[in-house]
This record gives sequence, C-alpha cells and structure tokens, in this order.
Amino acid sequence: MKLPNLYFFAALALSAFFLGSCGKSGGEFAGYEYMPDMGHSIAYEANVNTYYRFNTHSSEEEYHEFAKPRKPVAGTVPFNATATTPGAASEFTFPVYAFDNTEEGRTEAIKAITENPLKAKNEDDLKKILGQGKELYNVYCASCHGEKGDGNGQLWNSGDGPYPNAPANYLTDDFKNSTDGRYYHAIMHGKGVMLSHADKLSHDERWMVIHYIRSLQAEKYDLPTANGQNKVATPAAEETEAEGAATEEDKQ
Repeated sequence: MKLPNLYFFAALALSAFFLGSCGKSGGEFAGYEYMPDMGHSIAYEANVNTYYRFNTHSSEEEYHEFAKPRKPVAGTVPFNATATTPGAASEFTFPVYAFDNTEEGRTEAIKAITENPLKAKNEDDLKKILGQGKELYNVYCASCHGEKGDGNGQLWNSGDGPYPNAPANYLTDDFKNSTDGRYYHAIMHGKGVMLSHADKLSHDERWMVIHYIRSLQAEKYDLPTANGQNKVATPAAEETEAEGAATEEDKQ
C-alpha cells in the first residue's frame, strides 16, 4: 500500500474514532461533545440551573446552591409598596390612590386632600418625621426644587436640564396656600417635566416629604401646626366651605 493511501486510511480511522467517542445522539440524549469547554459557561445564572455534567469546577450540588432562588435581603420592600401597613392610612391615598393622572383628577385631589394624615405623636416624633423627610427631599427633590424649596436646584442652575420653565418655588404664597393634595398628586403622577415619584417613595415617605416642605414654608413648624391644629384657611378650603354652605342653603 502506498504511503499516501496509508495516511488517508489512518486519518479516516482517527476521524471514526473521535466521532464514535462523541456518542450517538437520539431521543433526549444530545450526545457527547469533544472539547466542550468554550461552549459551556461555568458562570452561575440566578434562578436557573445550567449545570454541565462534565464541569470540573464544582459539583452539581455546589452549583445548585449558588444558582437556586434565595430569600430577599432583609428590609427589601416590594415594588411600589410599603414595608408595613402605613401609619397614615387615608381613604384617598391608601391602599389605592383615588385620583387620575388628569387635570380634573389633580383639581379633585387639591380639594379633597386638605391635611396630612401622618400625625406626629409628640415633638420627638415630629423631629424624626422631619429628619426623614429632609433626607428624602434632598435625595429626590432638592436637585430641582432647591434645598430651601425655592426652585433653585443644581439641575436648574446648571442650564443643562430639559426645563421649559423653572421648577416650582414652594416658598411662594401660591404654594403655601395650596392644600397637601397638590403636593401628593404631583408625587404620585408627576407634573410637567417632573416624572412620577410613586415608585421611589412609600406612602408614609411621601407624607414625610410634604411635612418637610411645609416646614420650609413656615416660620415655626411645631407639633400643633404639623398636626393641622393651627391650620390657616386656604383658598381651596374656603372654596370648599363656600360650596358646602351653598348646598345647605339649597336644602333649606
């Protein structure tokens, strides 16, 4: 036999050997792979067991321990939910917000939500509420509305923001005299270029932020003021009272 033919048959035999070593596929058996290292990642994929039986880096049991579903980190809160039942339960704001993302809904919220349902138990509790409210405000609000609530936030002053108008200045009489529904509705649905913050703040956290905004507006934000005992009549409240009086006259 000539040498070239010998090489040919040797190569053919070697090929047959390798093909045979890969195993014959059939049914649910995909057969074996030759040098599969590059075809199967040894990385763990969360919640999916992709263990490869020829993996030499860990056992199947070890792989399963890393890949299996796990309990959430302590303190994890479900999306758009609160960790516990809110302390500021309200027929308009929990468990479902009662007003649509429309101008009509906004007007209704301003008229209906006239006070903050998150009441401080004492002066120390009020300090805690305002402390948390300040922290949340500085994270989510101050960049546009300013640390003082005057609308002079860093994003507005930088000139790089997509603002057709300046952010709201909470220190104006217009905002001071507005009911809390104006603030809560904006947090829930956004306003203008401001997007909704409903998924960023829990129910009570929204009210903490509103408490803090009110403290920026007031010369003195003590316990009676925070709990609505020193409430000053606002145009919206006066309008509601006038409508109520008119209704009573109609009944008579």
